[in-house]
Amino acid sequence: MKWKQHRLVTGVTIFCLTQNIPATLAAVKGSIFPDKIEQYMLGNWQSHHRKMSHLFLLYVLLCSVIYLFINNYGVFYNGTMFTSIEQYLPSGNISLSYILINDLLNLAFWYFIGAICHLTEDFFCGGIPIWNPNKRVSLFRLFTVGNLSEYIVAYGWCILIILYTYFM
Repeated sequence: MKWKQHRLVTGVTIFCLTQNIPATLAAVKGSIFPDKIEQYMLGNWQSHHRKMSHLFLLYVLLCSVIYLFINNYGVFYNGTMFTSIEQYLPSGNISLSYILINDLLNLAFWYFIGAICHLTEDFFCGGIPIWNPNKRVSLFRLFTVGNLSEYIVAYGWCILIILYTYFM
């Protein structure tokens, strides 16, 4: 899938699921991370495309650790992010560093959720490695990158999730 479609599909999906603009923006930014990080790896990017940078288990573990840390030591924002967190804490004594670290962890969580969305989208156009970086797994190829079918699937998904979220 091209970056434009990764951003669109991830943005529409996350916003429809959360109604949270900061979470959506972080996920949209993270939706190209698995491809973008390949530019900084040694050698030709095509030699390691959809290998270690697309390792599904790595991103799931990373999101799980961040989520568990936030739930044990911070506040995981389910609704609107960046609102007053006094209601969640037992005391009214809150430091600015606590709020900043908590918000940064929330944004990091959603950023890597965007990366997981990227991997899920790539899963339907050629496969991704799940736990072995040298072995791609794919059930079926729904579309080919750059083909008309990519646009039909991407825009079709966006229309369906918007209709489901707001009209069902």
